[in-house]
Amino acid sequence: MALLMVQEGVQPAGQYDNLDGYAPAGGEVYVLYSKGVDAGGFQVVAARPAVTGDANAFYLVDDGLTGYGVLFGNTVTRTATGFASGADNGARLGPSTHAASGKLTLWDKPGLYAVTLDALKDSEASLKAALPGAALTCESGTGKLKLGTMGAGAALASVVAFKVDEALVTTGGSVTKHKKLVINFSGNAGTV
Repeated sequence: MALLMVQEGVQPAGQYDNLDGYAPAGGEVYVLYSKGVDAGGFQVVAARPAVTGDANAFYLVDDGLTGYGVLFGNTVTRTATGFASGADNGARLGPSTHAASGKLTLWDKPGLYAVTLDALKDSEASLKAALPGAALTCESGTGKLKLGTMGAGAALASVVAFKVDEALVTTGGSVTKHKKLVINFSGNAGTV
């Protein structure tokens, strides 16, 4: 669904080309890499999910296809089971950044972020049971955060809390639930 800003760094690292057509859920771990040199002799830098062997620096990508920005990418109205089931049932106001411009926004600053469950590798039960401070690394090739550490006990992030936010649906007055994992992202922690 989306990467949600809680108390992040002041600004993202920037927007980078999505030359390989990745469609992130938002909240995955990405790295920058070179696609070679263009006709003018400039390096073509693009972003992709982290894979085994990647080393510093790691970034969180925030351009999910559904629910991107939550406040900005969709209308407010949802079905009663929308957030609770993980479905995104609101009408879209426009495409996410990577679909509209071919760019991925990457966040590199240490800080607090929240990631919706669809961008995480572990089950909801495992995430609920994780203690604050539990280490998070990422799955090679997808960039999805998962419980565990990388080589030498390093971690990309740590668990702060599993949260369920409630929101009142304006049509019918029912309450929906929005599940997310709040993390403390460090970003520079060795290799995947």
